[in-house]
Amino acid sequence: MSTILSVSNIHCGACAARVTRAIQNVEPSAVPQVDVATGRVTLDKAGDTGAILAALDKAGYPASLAQ
Repeated sequence: MSTILSVSNIHCGACAARVTRAIQNVEPSAVPQVDVATGRVTLDKAGDTGAILAALDKAGYPASLAQ
């Protein structure tokens, strides 16, 4: 089951790379699929979602679980 996050402030490929690094610092085995156009990130292996959301917020990319 995938986890989809809605992430603010993703505007370019560099932002997507920073989001990916922030997630992988918490979950090294995660392979996030970042969609810059929609601001959504899909994770096949989310692990500790709370820690991922906190890491994204700390990196300047506030996020929440997508509806």
